Amino acid sequence: MSADLSRRLAKVISVLSLMGLGVKEKRALADRAEQAQDFSDLPEPDKRAILAAEKIARSGLSMAEILNLKETINPFSQNQTEIFSS
Repeated sequence: MSADLSRRLAKVISVLSLMGLGVKEKRALADRAEQAQDFSDLPEPDKRAILAAEKIARSGLSMAEILNLKETINPFSQNQTEIFSS
């Protein structure tokens, strides 16, 4: 994994967790990131999740507001969880 990808993932993993990414899914994402040379090598669902989490992180929302977003949009529905565990 590149240093840039490692930093990007480290910056957003808490946002992804708040949005509903579980331990198993985080581990699977970390494994795929470890295999990737850089961001462009990740599967599209992982790229989209990281980009969305980066956007949320840049928004300046509080943890409570992020949790409220989760309840509103629920991006890690059953289908999304299945994508992350593949």
